[in-house]
Amino acid sequence: CKRIEYRSDKVRALRGTWAKLCGDILLELSRLGRPTIVQIDVYASPTQTMVDGIVNWFKGLKEPSINGRLNDPQQRYVGQIHEVATGAFGLDGDLGQIDHLAVEGELREDGKAHDALVVAIKDHVPFDWFKSVQSTLRSARGQLDRNKCNLVCLELADLPSFEEPEEFWRIQDAIGEYEKALRFDKNSPEIVESLVRLYPQVKREGKALQLAKKGIRLDPQNSFFHRFLGEAYARKGKIQRAIREFMTLVELQPEVVENHYTLAHLYQTQGEYQRAVEILKNLQETDPQSPLAHFSLGTVYGKIGEWERAYQEFHMTIALDSTFYQAYWALGRLYEVRGEGKNALESYKRVLNFDPGNVRVKGRMVDLYIQLDQPQKARELCEEILQSYPKNRNLLKKLGLLFLQEGKLEQARDQFLLLSAFDPEDRDSHYYLGRIFFSQKMYREALNQIKRTLEIDPHFGEGWVYLALISENFKELSPKVPKIFKKSERLQPRERSFYTLLGTVYSTRGEYKNALRVYRRAIDLWRDDPEIWYRLGVTYDRLLRFKDTIRAMRRVIQLDPQNGSAHNYIGYLFAEQGIRLEESLALILKAIEIDPENGYYIDSLGWVYYRLGRMDEATKELQRAASLIQDPVVYEHLGDVYYELGRTDEARKEWQKSLNLDNDNESLIQKMQESQ
Repeated sequence: CKRIEYRSDKVRALRGTWAKLCGDILLELSRLGRPTIVQIDVYASPTQTMVDGIVNWFKGLKEPSINGRLNDPQQRYVGQIHEVATGAFGLDGDLGQIDHLAVEGELREDGKAHDALVVAIKDHVPFDWFKSVQSTLRSARGQLDRNKCNLVCLELADLPSFEEPEEFWRIQDAIGEYEKALRFDKNSPEIVESLVRLYPQVKREGKALQLAKKGIRLDPQNSFFHRFLGEAYARKGKIQRAIREFMTLVELQPEVVENHYTLAHLYQTQGEYQRAVEILKNLQETDPQSPLAHFSLGTVYGKIGEWERAYQEFHMTIALDSTFYQAYWALGRLYEVRGEGKNALESYKRVLNFDPGNVRVKGRMVDLYIQLDQPQKARELCEEILQSYPKNRNLLKKLGLLFLQEGKLEQARDQFLLLSAFDPEDRDSHYYLGRIFFSQKMYREALNQIKRTLEIDPHFGEGWVYLALISENFKELSPKVPKIFKKSERLQPRERSFYTLLGTVYSTRGEYKNALRVYRRAIDLWRDDPEIWYRLGVTYDRLLRFKDTIRAMRRVIQLDPQNGSAHNYIGYLFAEQGIRLEESLALILKAIEIDPENGYYIDSLGWVYYRLGRMDEATKELQRAASLIQDPVVYEHLGDVYYELGRTDEARKEWQKSLNLDNDNESLIQKMQESQ
């Protein structure tokens, strides 16, 4: 892997744009006489002029391929522009939609590898340079390994993004003059300060940092040098050094409150929250009417978990300045931590009154609508945001899941297809596409998507579960299904959803011992999860392990006292067995208190009244249950009560309703025959 640094000279830079400079490099590459793949990385969104300029230079090369793969010996060049800042591909212009370097088979023809040169032309930006290079190396590595290509990384150094090249050279000329002056007067703080101000504008931060240190030696009381060094150290993550510089600044300029706020922020970054609190309290004492002081202090309290103090400070901020919308945002986050979703929503709505286009706030509101079981509002807000940001992958995924939750498979499929197009390596988009195709009985498409899921993440347990379910529909694959299930378990994923999915699949297949093993493993990982204990209890019940069922359900109630299902489950089991009927009644009444209109709970209430011999109450409650839900058990229970009361015709009518919904109920068929 060879790196070549290409630097432009003054004449070239004045003569053309960044695109022209890329063209000069490409012309030099053409002399190598080898097939070449070129990826051009720019930090910010390139203008259409830049894109068109690069395209024109490609067209000037011998036999270029602007819109295709390097799969023809006569095609000498393939190009792509990659926007480093957002990771976006497919920009406007003829270079759009070019295959990424990592695409399988890109350099092959008839199974043979081309001896190609892979070139990355980089727009040098210091803070993202390493990440950018790392991304390019990672994307090209597969091709290098498979095809024995060469990789050349060309850095466009010393040419920042100026709209006019002349501006760059005016600054360079000024630097040159100051450097001459410094050679004549090496100890001039004024000249040093001028250079420190100019160097960063031409991406020479290292030189500026070095000179700022010299400036402090020349003039220890110069606040500019201390501030420059403090900010530079903070950007580099050298927080302790930054703190020292700003402590000096506070001593030199105690009246400049910005220095105090910055120092408090640095202490927070370092985890020294008490020192930050002390600084901010001093600022409050100096200016009690400062909204910023209260807001900053509330932020620190929030970070250390002192919710009530944070709450008070944010409300004080708003009382002092009702337009300080950042305080509404902070309150929203605080309400979320406290589990007050509705209050959080109201706070976020207040933020939007001041900043209607705040996507971050809208994203939090989407999550809250989902948590508050308001899927329609969540979906509508997702769609609104996507109108402005159609490539937002996170929202595309959420919208797809919302459609999936509503059973709108076609709409969900469209969202995940879009997501997989924007990011072919997104595991979840392929996984959910596989699930959707499986639900639509499009088994071949489902199989392809799940296989792609497992190529991206071979350790994704839920993917293996669905591979087993889909494989059952192929004669040649069905013998492998038990092994696939076992393989998914051997992975021992840490995702809770894997265990609930696999346990549900085993239960649906009637493999309750396998389901029991899965849920026990899940309990070992999440001992305080009421849902897993509930599933474990239901599985014990299917295996007729009555005592274990009761023990598991009591654990659910211990973890979640408002879990109506667990109260009802124990109460109904007692009623079915005719034992502990008073406790059964109390448990079922508690379940109904939690969810008053739940037809299943009301059926249980009617049934325990029946067991207690309280027929009038049993009749009333079972009739109410039958008006709420259509369930074969409810109709059978109501028929049993009518039969006990001697109302045989009404009993047979209810039993027949039950058989219409469940015609395999042999005990009820026998009951019907005996009642004739």
